[in-house]
Amino acid sequence: MSATISVLATTVAGTKAALAAAKPIAEQSGSPVLLLISKGPDSRDANWLVARYEELARDVGQPVRVRVGVSSSATEAATLLTPSDGTIIVGGPSRWWWPTAEERIAARLRRAGRRVVFVGCQ
Repeated sequence: MSATISVLATTVAGTKAALAAAKPIAEQSGSPVLLLISKGPDSRDANWLVARYEELARDVGQPVRVRVGVSSSATEAATLLTPSDGTIIVGGPSRWWWPTAEERIAARLRRAGRRVVFVGCQ
């Protein structure tokens, strides 16, 4: 078994796209898929978030293990919750003229030395 495939929860469409992209990679490599949910320190109920993202994973047909990170940013949560040799998949809208929030997260993770796959969606 190789390193873990981590999907960073972003928007509904972005997370679905990232989970769909993770599915063939996980099947081919035999790696587990970890769904990372970043929760701010002032957010109250993580159970609702976990249930919502687990439902998205079921819709795509991708079994996942869920991890919730309490941090001020998705980048920090992803860095803390993922193994350094794993792959992080980030999904979200993309633009050619100005990077979206999800593209900026992917770029920050790459600069931190992580292997990142960005999956664009609308």
